[in-house]
Amino acid sequence: MVLLLLLFFVFHPVMSQKFKKYPIKSGIIEYETDVMGSKGSLVIYWDDYGYYEKQVDVAPGFADEDKVETSTILFKGSKQYVWKESDETIRAFTNPIAKIWDEKGYQGNEAITLGEDLMKQMFGAPIKEKREFLGKECDVFINEAMKLEALGWNGLTLMVNIGNLSSETATSIETDIDIPEGTFDLPADKKVDETGGITLPKN
Repeated sequence: MVLLLLLFFVFHPVMSQKFKKYPIKSGIIEYETDVMGSKGSLVIYWDDYGYYEKQVDVAPGFADEDKVETSTILFKGSKQYVWKESDETIRAFTNPIAKIWDEKGYQGNEAITLGEDLMKQMFGAPIKEKREFLGKECDVFINEAMKLEALGWNGLTLMVNIGNLSSETATSIETDIDIPEGTFDLPADKKVDETGGITLPKN
């Protein structure tokens, strides 16, 4: 959820063509999350180099920590859909990452550049040091002002830690695998609202 919030508020949405968010065709990453001591989980699925992506966050509710809330963000090309398990309506927005792809003129072989550029905008430039994590040689990002530390591999964020406030740590990663059929389908029992969305101010 830490990464999702950062991405959502850094980029305002706009329509986009097909793009590649990741240099790896498909994968699943599982994370442990911690927001001020409230522990949860996050799973990210992607296929077709990130043209399709689903992020499922499970965490205690803010009002009632005994109640678990499941939130989902689904990216399908130029669209993103946001809902909670208890919602009757899915909110539809445009995909901010697709906008970056178009504006910067990235080509099909530059997905890793896109991912690295996004990480630099969120975390700053990586330091020279590399660190091994889950068997991957990762770039290390440190922002002293934000008390932030992050690890990135091939444009994928594997760890984010913001002081004592929140953390998101990958526990497993599988790549170039078959994603289960139906993973990127919208739930049939919810209606989709495409009337509004949130228009964020330009930087």
